[in-house]
Amino acid sequence: WLPISRPVAMDAVGPSNLSRRLFRSYAIAFAIVLAVFALSVRFAFVAMLERQGDARLGTLARAGLAAVRFRSDAFSIEGDITRALRADQEGLQWFDVRGNLVESRGLVPKRIVLPRIGERYAIDMDNDVLLTRTIEIPDHAGVVRGLIRASESKDALRSATQALDLGIAIGVLLATLTATVGGWSLTRQAVRTTEESFERLRQFTADASHELRGPIGAIANNAQLAANENEGLALSTRMRLANIATIANEMRRLVDDLLILARAAQPMTRELFVVDLDKILE
Repeated sequence: WLPISRPVAMDAVGPSNLSRRLFRSYAIAFAIVLAVFALSVRFAFVAMLERQGDARLGTLARAGLAAVRFRSDAFSIEGDITRALRADQEGLQWFDVRGNLVESRGLVPKRIVLPRIGERYAIDMDNDVLLTRTIEIPDHAGVVRGLIRASESKDALRSATQALDLGIAIGVLLATLTATVGGWSLTRQAVRTTEESFERLRQFTADASHELRGPIGAIANNAQLAANENEGLALSTRMRLANIATIANEMRRLVDDLLILARAAQPMTRELFVVDLDKILE
């Protein structure tokens, strides 16, 4: 007795399905690598832009020191410091040691916000956010006489970040399109040899199955005829002949299954034909 395997669709294991699965795996891996790379680039550039902003605020604050003129118990602002400012994006504020505002130039908060030395912090405005940095104002003897706060609109950072995001999005789109075309081409080349071998195996299976149907059918028919024609055969001989016929029929079904599987991907029109029943019944 031979076991009959459950038929499996050839498309499930065929080279076309293998090509799609290989391309899908490649696309997923490429998407993960591209996403990690894009996020890393974005975070690195944003951090660089923030460091550049801090450096500009420090330079702007030190430029404001050059306009300070000390008197006995106070200081004043002299010179046209506004030439060094982009008035719509940058500003300077001078405070005395008690935190009282002495003078303001350029883009500054409309409400009074006490300065905080050293650290960079943001101040919310009506339609904008100011990034600020505060440094001390020492006199010639090194005595701290006040504070100076430099401010810059966050629009510059926001615009640079938006331009970066747009560039990354365009780069990711172009890389995805290129990788899709190239990946599909490489995948097809990788499975082309497998596809040719698979087609040869499919054809061999179909040919072998077709050629085996006749001999196996002859074995089964001869075994049945031998058992039916000679009534004087021993019981054991009849059982052997019956087993031969049964096994041959099982093999014939297996061969039929192999033939069906081998022809599964072929067009059905090759298996269909017209039968004239009138001629058969005459």
